[in-house]
Amino acid sequence: IRLSLVGSEMCIRDSYMMRRALAHPDGLEIVETAYGRGFRIAVPVVRGDEGRPAASVRKLAQLRHPSAFETWAVARELAARRTPADYLDAISVLEAGLALDPDYAPSWALLGYLRIVQANHGWLAAQDAARLAHGAAARALALDPDSAEATAVRGFVRVAFDWDAADGGADFERALSLDPQQWRAHQLRA
Repeated sequence: IRLSLVGSEMCIRDSYMMRRALAHPDGLEIVETAYGRGFRIAVPVVRGDEGRPAASVRKLAQLRHPSAFETWAVARELAARRTPADYLDAISVLEAGLALDPDYAPSWALLGYLRIVQANHGWLAAQDAARLAHGAAARALALDPDSAEATAVRGFVRVAFDWDAADGGADFERALSLDPQQWRAHQLRA
């Protein structure tokens, strides 16, 4: 990735392009904002198998509508701002992307997570949020049974809203066995 710098600050467009280029379809935050300092890589860096495309790259290549990934990436950016209006905008962007490609599991998983956030902040009634989050996670898991993020979202709904600690705990364990580095699974489990 080539980044252009203006003075000592990275251009906003470059920052967007960097996040977009390094976005992970399973929701893993690869680039974090270091407030007052810039950005940092937030995941362990390991060398992959040379010559073999990563599973996430193969999934991106199979998208019916490339805008599905872009809307997911924009929604993640909006949600990172953590204001009620930005969460609503992120949900709207995800819903627009899912209208284009309803088979993009990472968007369903992120939508489920955003519904949980809305409930946790009191921006959406817990019963409504639980129903919406569970539906989004179920849709994501129907499309990609190995989605660690969707499994963690379902686990949180089961524990926090359905009072089903056994099945919710099993979901968290499965999510972490699928991807031990899945930060959202760690966050929701905690």
